[in-house]
Amino acid sequence: MSDIPTSKRILLAFDEHDFTTGDQEFLQRIVGKGAGIKVGSVPMHARLKRDRRITVASAVGSFLQNFHRDAQRMDDPKLFEIPYVMGEAARAIADSGAWGFTVHESNNDKGLEAAIKNCGTSLVIGVGILTSFSKRDSSRSFGELPDVKALDFAQRFAGVGGHALVCSGQDLEMLNQSTLLRSLIKIVPGIRDSSDPPDDQMRTMTAFDAIVSGADYLVIGRPIRHAVNPEEAFDRFVSEIERGLAARSR
Repeated sequence: MSDIPTSKRILLAFDEHDFTTGDQEFLQRIVGKGAGIKVGSVPMHARLKRDRRITVASAVGSFLQNFHRDAQRMDDPKLFEIPYVMGEAARAIADSGAWGFTVHESNNDKGLEAAIKNCGTSLVIGVGILTSFSKRDSSRSFGELPDVKALDFAQRFAGVGGHALVCSGQDLEMLNQSTLLRSLIKIVPGIRDSSDPPDDQMRTMTAFDAIVSGADYLVIGRPIRHAVNPEEAFDRFVSEIERGLAARSR
């Protein structure tokens, strides 16, 4: 997907308990540079301190509608429900104007198909093995190592018509070797500079390496939000993406 503008390849992770004036100013600066936004489960459930009737996610959505209507909003509920609820949740999220939303690939085919059938123009984005999972975690939860189970989940998700994958950068090369998965959009979290602390992420990758390996979008949160200068951090990641795209095209 070479036609995506470089700055739009970053989805800023927003996982806050409130949406203050400072948060709005922060998003204005970063989204104003072209970034999209990933709205996590915390703001989906947290309520504004100034008005408990409104969820933080709704406030963020209204902000984007008013100031950055073309910004891509990825909702990240990781839906895992019975088919009826999957379909109704997909319909509600699509009606809210989300660019895409996540479902867990481990659901059964009927649940995934219900979400895809009711997604409107939104992308249905599959989540397999979280980047916070170690090899031991994956083996205990799913009976397989992360790369083996990630491929299994992804192929089944693609087989029912899924549109995009959230995956570890470490799995990209393997996933792109599959003809079934090659055309799916790849969204990679766990992005860290080599000098950054991994925080709670187990399977990390630099922005440059993820793009070279085939990532289309990068989800980046704390390395930008917690930086001394978030705008400089954002610009540094954009430069890494540009270098990665140049290396990938050679």
